[in-house]
Amino acid sequence: MKINLLIIFTLFAASINAQNRMDEPLPIITKKSSALILATGWLKNSSGQWISGKNKIPQDLRENQKLLGNYESYGLGTDNFNSLEIKDVKIADSTYAIIIKKYRDGFYTYSSIQKGWNNKVSCKYYVVSKAELANAYKLTPDYLNKTTMRILYEGTLMFINTQTFNDRNISKDLASNVKQNSHNRDFFEHRLGLNIYYFKAKNLVQFYLYDANSYSMDMEYEDDESQKATKYYETDAINFKKFLNFSVL
Repeated sequence: MKINLLIIFTLFAASINAQNRMDEPLPIITKKSSALILATGWLKNSSGQWISGKNKIPQDLRENQKLLGNYESYGLGTDNFNSLEIKDVKIADSTYAIIIKKYRDGFYTYSSIQKGWNNKVSCKYYVVSKAELANAYKLTPDYLNKTTMRILYEGTLMFINTQTFNDRNISKDLASNVKQNSHNRDFFEHRLGLNIYYFKAKNLVQFYLYDANSYSMDMEYEDDESQKATKYYETDAINFKKFLNFSVL
């Protein structure tokens, strides 16, 4: 009897001292817009000719390489996307905007000889201030509208499973990102650029999302006639509003 009481007391004491396993709350991503899934990418090549690709900025290939434009790694272009979305994300007590870009990616099984190409999809995200992003929603027509935003957090999820991937996968990566960068986030200011040119008469939009810390990239799209854009995506305004529902000033 005494032994049984001792066992019961020991188990009771252990249950009191046992640590409760509590998951830390993840950032909450909420639906804000539908996705932009179709645009034509344009590049003015080194010969002064315009070349295009579906959802990609094509590579500037030499004349004898043109047939490679859609082949394996060449088919990725210099930039491409499957979808572009803007959503809200709540981190702790603050709400930000998150720009999510899914894009075609891949790798060679035998990289040294470039054999065995594997088509994949990856995902890139940028967390920015809603106030800074708001500047991009009000456009002056027939004019280059430039917006730059400080990137608070960013991440890349390589080779995702498109059948099972969802916002929770991004939230988990973002949570880790927040913890790792909470103390040094102010050390270096990384900025994201978004250039938008809205042609009112044609109801067309040309746009480009780029690393604003790269000076040469920003110069790709200037106001001066002699420095017109040499690369951008183009789509109709109705389609573009699925990504960014702008208004005209």
